[in-house]
Amino acid sequence: MAQDILFYDTAGWSMYPFIKSGDKIIVKSVPLERLHVGDIILFNSEGKTVCHRIIRIKRERGGLVVMSRGDSQFGKGESVTKDMVLGKVIGLYKGKRVVNLETPYCRVVGLLMIYGGPFIERSPTSFS
Repeated sequence: MAQDILFYDTAGWSMYPFIKSGDKIIVKSVPLERLHVGDIILFNSEGKTVCHRIIRIKRERGGLVVMSRGDSQFGKGESVTKDMVLGKVIGLYKGKRVVNLETPYCRVVGLLMIYGGPFIERSPTSFS
């Protein structure tokens, strides 16, 4: 997999409050084996492009499968296989500011979003 960079305009509220609809994300091609719990990935699912956080990584039938879920969502998440992944979200634009998601601070925030998710205040539109 080449180390390509992709810029993508987000739509929807599944990653609220961390990523809001209209934020531009920076995505880097990364092999599935280099992804970690708490990372945010961009992937194809049933004809849609989805941006969700990895909540678990497991080995299934000899290959790795990641479970992903939006920060504003509940439930066990969605299985994502290697062929579905477009890349890892490494940054995002918040207005004119670029937020580097590769910092230790952002990694901790990512884990808090997984384990503290149901207790974090949500937008009323985030469940639509």
